[in-house]
Amino acid sequence: DSASPDLYPLVLIALTTGARLGEITGLRWSAVDLERDLFFLRVGKVNATKGEVRDVPIASAVKELLKARKAARKVITLREDGLLFPSTTSARRPINCRDGWLSATKRAGLEGFHFHDLRHTHASLLAAHGASLLEIGRILGHKTTSTTARYSHLTQDHSHTLVNEVVGKILGTPGGTEPAEKPQEGKA
Repeated sequence: DSASPDLYPLVLIALTTGARLGEITGLRWSAVDLERDLFFLRVGKVNATKGEVRDVPIASAVKELLKARKAARKVITLREDGLLFPSTTSARRPINCRDGWLSATKRAGLEGFHFHDLRHTHASLLAAHGASLLEIGRILGHKTTSTTARYSHLTQDHSHTLVNEVVGKILGTPGGTEPAEKPQEGKA
């Protein structure tokens, strides 16, 4: 709930991509591929000549929102290198959503909840749904697995469940905790 029309899309993109606020506000239309449903996020400084770029899938709900946003911007003149979230005072500068974020989280009763927490939420949801640390790290753009390791407890829970399901199928029991019938001595 915000007076800023940009806050909802910013939050939705953060929740569905795990991108940092700066990566999202720095997004340009040229880095959005609506045909292949991909964002191309720059890692590091925008003006870095050797800056890395990672691709992140665009969720269908975000795609529809972006299509509508792009159609609405056509009236103003949409430049392919223009920002998705330009400031209201300068099209060359990204939006500052700090005040909108603070007032929205306050109204929602979310004290101490930072925009960056959406990134952690995304990673935690990926882990809870079975994504490996390698997959999570790739999506978040982590350079080392040690950075992604903070989500290992969630992937361990999933691994434990997965192993129990597989063992259950092998032993013919739900959860795989004990065999359906004990093998007779001398037989495996």
